[in-house]
Amino acid sequence: MNVETKCGFCGVESKLKCAGCQQVYYCSPEHQKKHWRAKHKQECAKPFELATNEEFGRHLSVTRPIQKDTVLFTENPLVIGPKWNLDEYEQRSVEVPCVGCFADCRMGQFQCAQCHWPACKPDCPG
Repeated sequence: MNVETKCGFCGVESKLKCAGCQQVYYCSPEHQKKHWRAKHKQECAKPFELATNEEFGRHLSVTRPIQKDTVLFTENPLVIGPKWNLDEYEQRSVEVPCVGCFADCRMGQFQCAQCHWPACKPDCPG
């Protein structure tokens, strides 16, 4: 069993995740409560806050020391590029999905006016 999937309180195999940070596992709600009071309350709170100033504009500012290699947050990509899951032969094809409607289109023929990715026609509604 992976170390990350062991209970943060007692160390046994666990499947329940902390709903706040999604980083610590627990074997039971009781152990989660005990660990929360003892230690996890400070760890679970976000170690940063949104701040704004003249020099940096809007940015994240730390509110407490952060350990090396700590994952602060994760995000799913907004866009996955054309052909990201094709094999090498298929990637050489000039046919790609339109960024707006996913119809087949020729690479380099038209581009989206906003993002410049391949499009099926100049005025694709997608």
